[in-house]
Amino acid sequence: MDNQTWGFGPSPGNGSANQTLGKMPQPPLELQVATILLVLLICGVGIAGNVMVVLVVLRTKHMVTPTNCYLVSLAVADLIVLLAAGLPNISEVVASWVYGYAGCLCITYLQYLGINISACSITAFTVERYIAICHSIKAQLLCTVSPSRTGRRSAAATASPGPSTCPSTF
Repeated sequence: MDNQTWGFGPSPGNGSANQTLGKMPQPPLELQVATILLVLLICGVGIAGNVMVVLVVLRTKHMVTPTNCYLVSLAVADLIVLLAAGLPNISEVVASWVYGYAGCLCITYLQYLGINISACSITAFTVERYIAICHSIKAQLLCTVSPSRTGRRSAAATASPGPSTCPSTF
């Protein structure tokens, strides 16, 4: 993609709805290398850490608690954001946008999905902690350590933002 078209409304000169810009200037090679290394470092550490959280909680039976299930949900959300926001930046540093229109929609959707999953997980965790602290009698009934109930709540907090995120990508 050598030229990029930006829609700014009718231009005064030719009445066209779009203006074509020239080739985007490339940053210096040192800046490109530094940016790529920094993005790879941040994404690598983030992906490795979040994968370890998910694996440790899911493989260790005594770690399956309501709090840890919400942490797994947050780790999944972070993985989505790291993969959708961090890694596409590498190709933008070296070249122009290579993913096309569908890639743009998918990456935007995944970024919003990760953010919404994080918000829903934190909200669900906060409500559960509120119930456990302020209504301790009800907490024994509602905030159980049963893996099936905890897993369902955490899965609901993770999956519920999916459909609501779709309209924001179009």
